[in-house]
Amino acid sequence: MWLSEDALWARINTLSQIAVLKGEGRDAAIEVFKGILKDGDVERNEKGEVAAHGVTYFAWTDRI
Repeated sequence: MWLSEDALWARINTLSQIAVLKGEGRDAAIEVFKGILKDGDVERNEKGEVAAHGVTYFAWTDRI
């Protein structure tokens, strides 16, 4: 999936270890995120969106 930088940050921000950060910790996490995006090893499309690769596993159970 292709996401803008803002959409990607919004998605990462839903992770509990990021969402709970406040103050300097949050600022540091944002700087790390921005630094990673400036690295030359980020896959982008013609719109400048970032490739977000991942796999979702879903399991369903029921009583026997």
